[in-house]
Amino acid sequence: MIKVLNFNEIMQKEIKDFVIDNMIHELNVKDNDCFFKITKDLDNIEKNYIQSGGEVLFAYDTNCKKVVGTIAIKMENDLAILKRFYVSQNYRNQKIGYLLYNTLEQKIKSKNISQMYLTSGKELINAHKFYKRNGWIEDSNNPGIFI
Repeated sequence: MIKVLNFNEIMQKEIKDFVIDNMIHELNVKDNDCFFKITKDLDNIEKNYIQSGGEVLFAYDTNCKKVVGTIAIKMENDLAILKRFYVSQNYRNQKIGYLLYNTLEQKIKSKNISQMYLTSGKELINAHKFYKRNGWIEDSNNPGIFI
């Protein structure tokens, strides 16, 4: 059974490890040090996301007892940024991405956020399709940036 849960400190290492593993697999990069550098924000999720008004959710498989998806909103200067949206390849096409996204959307409605953006690499074609199906618009001046 898959449950979407709010961030808790006990899961911080598992969430970071999941994100790094997923990025390495998706981008087919073998340099773990690179991913440790660009995921420093996950060393202190409370400080880097929650304290500024953001959210971090994760999908947890209660049968296997592991993280199988993540999604976050980071607030920077009153701007909301969708970040860390990943679903394990073995769990795709099971509506887990929609479950994470819809849960996050419900949580942020009360925050009076009128606009969000995200940056998605050009190689993540399936992610781009997901965003477009869910009302995101690609910035014509900045490919890979969705509003």
